[in-house]
Amino acid sequence: MKKKDFFHKIKNNIFVFQLVFKHAPRRVIFDLVNSAYSTIFFFLEHTYVYKFVIDCIQYDRPFRNVVYYIVSLFFGWLILNRGTDLYNTYFKEKDELKIVRAIQFDLYERAAKVDLIQYDNKEFFDDYVWNLNDVKGRFLGTYEAIITIVSATIGIILYGGFIISSDIFGIILISIVFIVQYLLNNKSNRINYQKIMDLRSLGRVRDYVKRVFYMQDYASELRMGNINLKFFDLNRKTTDDSIKITKKASKSLIIIEFISTYIMDNVAFDVIYILHLAYKSLILKVMSYGTIIALIRSQWNFTGSLNSLIYEASKLYQNSLYIDKYKEFLLIKSEIKSGEYKFNHEKIESIELKNVCFSYEENKPVLKNINMKINKNEKIAIVGHNGAGKTTLSNIILRLYDINSGEILINGKKIEAIDLESYKSCMSAMFQDYYLYAASVTENISLDIIANEISLANAILLSGFAEKLRMFEKGRNTQLTKEFDNDGVNLSGGEAQKIALARAIYRNSDIIIMDEPSSALDPIAEAHFNETIMKIAKDRIVLFISHRLSTAKIADKIFYVENGEIEEAGSHNELMLQNGKYAKMFNIQAIKYDVAALRSGT
Repeated sequence: MKKKDFFHKIKNNIFVFQLVFKHAPRRVIFDLVNSAYSTIFFFLEHTYVYKFVIDCIQYDRPFRNVVYYIVSLFFGWLILNRGTDLYNTYFKEKDELKIVRAIQFDLYERAAKVDLIQYDNKEFFDDYVWNLNDVKGRFLGTYEAIITIVSATIGIILYGGFIISSDIFGIILISIVFIVQYLLNNKSNRINYQKIMDLRSLGRVRDYVKRVFYMQDYASELRMGNINLKFFDLNRKTTDDSIKITKKASKSLIIIEFISTYIMDNVAFDVIYILHLAYKSLILKVMSYGTIIALIRSQWNFTGSLNSLIYEASKLYQNSLYIDKYKEFLLIKSEIKSGEYKFNHEKIESIELKNVCFSYEENKPVLKNINMKINKNEKIAIVGHNGAGKTTLSNIILRLYDINSGEILINGKKIEAIDLESYKSCMSAMFQDYYLYAASVTENISLDIIANEISLANAILLSGFAEKLRMFEKGRNTQLTKEFDNDGVNLSGGEAQKIALARAIYRNSDIIIMDEPSSALDPIAEAHFNETIMKIAKDRIVLFISHRLSTAKIADKIFYVENGEIEEAGSHNELMLQNGKYAKMFNIQAIKYDVAALRSGT
């Protein structure tokens, strides 16, 4: 291991120790004191006691010496046992929860701040999922390994000191075994780490297959065709690949284990060292019987401490690789930088895009040379087929992504010059894939833990959710979903949509972006929904993102997007007169709407 790499691993483990001490100092102090006390006590109880008692017998020392020693051990054991029970019963779980909370909070906080584009990065997503699932075990495992190393080090000093003072050959033999086993364990851990990394992506695939077969969302469609065969095959293939990876690693690990355990441990200590001690006692007559027994036990315990030190040190090395991932995740910087200009009481009166281009991946443009201007109170429809780039267009206006080239002007100012929080406070969005949180009605609408009562009441009224709310015994404090509360309420699709609409209304923002807001509604319900939007947003800018064109009729201006470019622009009547792509798409959809209207009797 290179010197720089070694010190980097040490720094990682110090980082963990400091984090634990910061959030649970009582845990650290107890563990350090307990480690020192218990190691010394066990040396006196399980090793030195044999030398003391047998030497008393061999050299006719007073019986009271044995009594004093045994009684002292009893009280020492009482202190150790009661102290450990007290801490484990009253404090250990609390301290552990504090540590885990701090680690997870750092992850959640960073995840909430990273740029949205990171979620399109497979490597980022893999690391995030791994951190959420495994970092708790790795952090606590690393900390516990450090404490074990402290205990093992004290044991090495005690048992090693006793062996050196009695017989130097034992230390020489142990040192040789230690060096070889340390090198073998490092090799073993590198193999295990590589195996885990190779299996990780395969595990994600199997987890996805598992979700497909146990989640209700997929249950109906799985029974309507043979798509399940694809997932059977996918599970079989990833399992076979996992077996190959595991088998390859196992071949090397078996050889390492044989050399480490059977040759370096059993032969060296169970044969060579015991024969050496027997020779000194029986032939040379230079060692007491008590010393021989204590040395044999010291060798076992010294070796055990060394093995523990080697094993835990190699775990620290392995865990350090994972801690790197945790620290790297926390260091992810947002590429979207906040400007200095803040909107105080100023309203957003215009949005202009000039030659805007954007891509998620290099040389794969999603938006190409977009030019559009939106003025105060205008209702804008951005329409086109699925995959045309409509949602991406709305996301760059929300500044969830930064553009690759061109410029976006807000009230004539470059969007990059505007303070992010100030800008986003002027925006509301209702996304197609909105979600209800396992939280109260108030929190689901305000998306905050503190709500403005006037804005909340207005949002509930205008969204049409007031009537449903009156049915709830706890009113706005009613918990949505039954995730954490058996008395929680599961809303229907239409009711959930009203909550999503209430979110957009609550902020009382200058701009409302509606991304496929009515995609799940029938034509009649969609018409009512559009009337509601127009009523509540008459003095705001509204962007409708949709592939359904009934909404476009009520817009002041329509932009038809295809393959990331604006193909047509104008009012509904203007585009119909052009008889282009918009008109063709509208006429096809109009037939479906007429049929739906006839079926509903309207």
